[in-house]
Amino acid sequence: MEIIRINEEDYEISFSTKNEKVYEMTAEEFMEEVLDGCNVDFINITDKSSIINTELLSFFLGAGKEGTYENRQNNFEIKIQKYQDDIKIESIKYGNAFYGEETEYETVDWNSILSDDVPFLNDKLIKNYKKLKKILEIAGYGSQINISADKIEIIIKENTVIIAPEYKIWECCNSVKTFILKKFDTETNPETKIELPFDEKFRIGVAETGTYLDYDCGIWEYREVVLFDLERNVAFLDKMENISETEMDELEKLIKAVSSNVQEEDVKKLKKFLNIFKGKWKEKQNEKRRKKTEIIKSELDKMLIEF
Repeated sequence: MEIIRINEEDYEISFSTKNEKVYEMTAEEFMEEVLDGCNVDFINITDKSSIINTELLSFFLGAGKEGTYENRQNNFEIKIQKYQDDIKIESIKYGNAFYGEETEYETVDWNSILSDDVPFLNDKLIKNYKKLKKILEIAGYGSQINISADKIEIIIKENTVIIAPEYKIWECCNSVKTFILKKFDTETNPETKIELPFDEKFRIGVAETGTYLDYDCGIWEYREVVLFDLERNVAFLDKMENISETEMDELEKLIKAVSSNVQEEDVKKLKKFLNIFKGKWKEKQNEKRRKKTEIIKSELDKMLIEF
């Protein structure tokens, strides 16, 4: 497979072809060849202009080929992937707005996206999502992105993502996978209490301090400390001593903040975890103090003998 590049001042096009004989050509000639049926495997376009080049973007969306279109100055990127016999948009990013669909080779990690990339609802995010939605519509891709002043709702097959001013949530197959509050004192006033899937995997968090608690079928993880059997109090405690008093306070505040939004049975499970985890942490802190005291005494004894 041969990869050919066309470099211009404001953009770069790279593509591959297996069976076609490729000669040196301009970007305009290349686009005409593709639209006339030239057998190209993929097309990648790097748009270097300060304003999105609509001619290049129109060609990329209309060509029906796998590839990526990127304009870094506008923080804009579209990835197109072949899924079975269909060519479809795998993901599109416009500023901090993101939309993605699962393909044969890729899954969308909304957990990471909501935790690290997409902010809470604000005017700029609404504006970016309106542009993103319009591009999808112009390209002929059906999507269900509902935009209002108080929330953005993205529905993709079994996935529902809600971005609000004070919280973000991802549900898959009617099961909560990610629930993130903006601050510890956030009040979401949900119409119905959230049910956490303790037979699956989920993340709860507060973005104010980047405090997250991950759960996976009985395994709890907080700041790289793993506790995986509440009944027998089994845990990996080698990093427990690295958790500061402030971080432990943040975990308590996280459990308290989330508890006002979830069902009563889930609150009991969260508090049970917290009590056991905090007990382990206190044991580790006591052990750390004793070791420090022993080291100090040993050094003092040596000093007295020497002098």
